[in-house]
Amino acid sequence: MGVLLQANVAPDGQLPYTDQVLQDASQLDDAFPYLQAPLAGSDVPST
Repeated sequence: MGVLLQANVAPDGQLPYTDQVLQDASQLDDAFPYLQAPLAGSDVPST
């Protein structure tokens, strides 16, 4: 991504990259593994 290169070689290295995933405290439990169980009946195939 060019973060360690000079701006004239890799100008995109100066951009603040993120995975754009919104996180909310209601998505997490207080104990490990922290993620809540998925909702049953999802219409999204697992494979």
